[in-house]
Amino acid sequence: CSLANLCGTKMSSNGAFWPVGNVYMMKTISTDHQPDNEFKKLKPYQDSIADVVNTVIGLFPKVVLAAMLLPWFMAPLESKAAETLSLDWILPIVGRDLVGSYFICVSWEWLLYKSPLSDKLKKYKMNPAYPSEEQIRHDMYHSFWCVLCASGIEVITLWLYANGYFGDLQTSFWGSSDVVCNVLTVATTTYWRLTHFWFIHRMMHPWKTTIVPDVGKYLYKHVHSLHHKSHNPSTWAGLSMHPIEGTIYFTAAMIPALWGAHPYCFLLCKLCLAIDSWVAHDGFGPPSAGVYFHFLHHAHYTVNYGDTVVPLDYIFGSFAAGPPGDSKAKKAKKTS
Repeated sequence: CSLANLCGTKMSSNGAFWPVGNVYMMKTISTDHQPDNEFKKLKPYQDSIADVVNTVIGLFPKVVLAAMLLPWFMAPLESKAAETLSLDWILPIVGRDLVGSYFICVSWEWLLYKSPLSDKLKKYKMNPAYPSEEQIRHDMYHSFWCVLCASGIEVITLWLYANGYFGDLQTSFWGSSDVVCNVLTVATTTYWRLTHFWFIHRMMHPWKTTIVPDVGKYLYKHVHSLHHKSHNPSTWAGLSMHPIEGTIYFTAAMIPALWGAHPYCFLLCKLCLAIDSWVAHDGFGPPSAGVYFHFLHHAHYTVNYGDTVVPLDYIFGSFAAGPPGDSKAKKAKKTS
């Protein structure tokens, strides 16, 4: 079993057992170990049961975290406070999200750049150069605005649940007749949220067509190009998005409500959207959690819009297997 598979960076953006699996590998890997290129040998799609199992099991830490946060999340629904928009229950959500985001990003950046392990990790940096302080400040600023968008999506979702727009509210995840639906929704979270991500991400790059107006070119110039200013991604780059993009991105968490799943599924997906994006952009290969597939997108711009977990790039011809300049990589010009 390769280091890349253990850390989840070869296939999936959810990083197997982040942070436990990654920190364990960081601490136990020999200082004499040299990075191999195994994690750079990208597959265009999942081709084994092991790949699927790794994707599903990789959710476990976030499943636990969502379960721990669930009582707080459900409180405005159970008290019926969410039936009306009030700062009494909205501000705690905003505070939780801002503090949690800062803690996760600062902790992971410290581990990679400042901790006693940082010297050992330097050789695993995909781009040997470290991001500038100016870029870090830029990414932090826009990340916090994106987190506020995520909080707004949660507030709207709770209000819609409380007022019956998503049907009858399930008060218990396990005590409902829809328990099978709930479990399947949780187990497949990575698949349906990455499908959503591919389409909204591809929408914000030039469509290169004259049949209809090139809305993607406009969205890239005025919205998505902000994210691509993080040329050398770090953890903070994950949610460094224009507020329009950040809002659209987090609407993926609302998908389970369409079929009446328990609100827990929203909370789990919201955590995945935030955490997976942060760690996928951390810029380090195994034993860290940076996703090389998406690193190539930041290098090429017009390839690898999603993740090989959902092979839409392979289906639509935008899959790139190699680094910039590599003969196996799809040639792609940067979009200005």
